[in-house]
Amino acid sequence: LLVAVAARLVAWRWQPWVAVDGSSYIALARTLFGGALYPTQQPPGYPFLIALALPFTPGGATPEGGVLAARVVSLACGLALLVPFFLLARRALGGERPALVATLLLALTPLALRYAVTTTSESAYLLALLGAFVALAAERDLPAGLLFGLAFLVRPEGLLVAAGAGLARLLGARLDPPAEAPGAAQAPGASAEAAAAARHPFPR
Repeated sequence: LLVAVAARLVAWRWQPWVAVDGSSYIALARTLFGGALYPTQQPPGYPFLIALALPFTPGGATPEGGVLAARVVSLACGLALLVPFFLLARRALGGERPALVATLLLALTPLALRYAVTTTSESAYLLALLGAFVALAAERDLPAGLLFGLAFLVRPEGLLVAAGAGLARLLGARLDPPAEAPGAAQAPGASAEAAAAARHPFPR
């Protein structure tokens, strides 16, 4: 985690510009809790997180403060998503050491670094999505549904991922063989003994 923080702080210094959609996200964030409506096609999830951060950001009422609030949200989400990624990697790779290596590789990926320090919604989206898959793996359907809903509010394509995950869950439930009841397993030769008992129900 310290390596991830250090890498993002270095990237923070070299990426001070607003992303293409960043201005729209910030403008929408300023209208969510009052103010004139801002016509935009951007989804409300990421602007909502920015709006929550604005009151705690130095100079939040200024254009620079809005950019800082958006970048802080991306930074927090970009760091937080490493936790569910590690949990999924540990489950998939079968151990903590390979999961740590995979998480470190993700933490140092240039694209992940970029998303964590710019006014883009990808880090928030991936955090919600990875959290949803962690909940699914733990068979916690309600938290998974809520996190998929949050991912959809951040980026609409989250709805397709949620639909695919739900379909896979239903198909998996149908394809899994039913669990045997306790005591249902029979010892070797038990079936032959049962057949013999059926042919000769009374002892001779």
